[in-house]
Amino acid sequence: APTTAAWNPITSYSVVARDSGGTIVDTCTKTPAETLECNLANTTQNTQYTVAITATRGATSSTTPNATITSRRQASAPSGLQVTRSDTSATFSWTEPTDLGGDTLGQLAELNVYSSQTGDSVVRRCYANESTCDVTELEPGTTYWADVKRWGNQFDFTLTSTRVQFTTTGTFTAPTTSTVAPVVTTTVAPVVTTTTVAPVVTTTTISSGGSSGTTNTSGTGSQTSVSNPPSTVAAPYSVKAGATTVRSKLLSLANLKLPIGSKFALTVSASSKKICKVLGTAIKTVKKGTCSVNVIVTPKGKKPTSKSVKIAVK
Repeated sequence: APTTAAWNPITSYSVVARDSGGTIVDTCTKTPAETLECNLANTTQNTQYTVAITATRGATSSTTPNATITSRRQASAPSGLQVTRSDTSATFSWTEPTDLGGDTLGQLAELNVYSSQTGDSVVRRCYANESTCDVTELEPGTTYWADVKRWGNQFDFTLTSTRVQFTTTGTFTAPTTSTVAPVVTTTVAPVVTTTTVAPVVTTTTISSGGSSGTTNTSGTGSQTSVSNPPSTVAAPYSVKAGATTVRSKLLSLANLKLPIGSKFALTVSASSKKICKVLGTAIKTVKKGTCSVNVIVTPKGKKPTSKSVKIAVK
């Protein structure tokens, strides 16, 4: 911008764009206090224009020589989204954009699976640095919709493919409802279950130290059992030899998320190299044993986060 003198300051800048015939197609005005940047929106893509900038000081002004610019082409979106379905999963593939209007693609593609055609509710999401993505944990015999998005590195645009509809194979089974008797629990003593075998007489016997025991009475009396509640242990994640565990499942097991722009990596511990191996962004099991995997997520501009996941191979 021209030098602004204190005694005669610049009051405004104006930008004028003309087509090849000299007709004004768009203008923009800025003050020195604003960001000196203009978005000429009333232009046609991939078309040449001449642009002149005028600086105004009070009643005088000065204009730069005309500059020739070419408007950016509209980038194309991903196309040809294909779906290979099973009962509870789907594999997606697509063709990357071929014309980016002078830009380059961002590192990751985002594939979204929706429960409605309007795309209001995302039920599954998958990130990929290639033109394929696997989605798991779908419902059998259920209709979904999906699309894939790409972003430019330089310009602020989002490229979204046409939304496609697909239905998983198999038969959907609605959840069943059953009536279960109330369970009485206490946090200071074991669960006590009393079965009445005669007129209602309830006897509860707990020996010192909290150990369990049984008291029986015959004739007019009751039978009382005292037992500790069973403990529940979550079953480890297990697969058969030869199975593939995809990235979305590994992220879930590691309780990690993969923000846009993040890098994803996998390593297998030395003791597990004969049991499983890294296959792209997935883990391929080879034989029975325990597969120890490090799941590594590196957000853009941040330090990597690593979580260990164990897969039992049957």
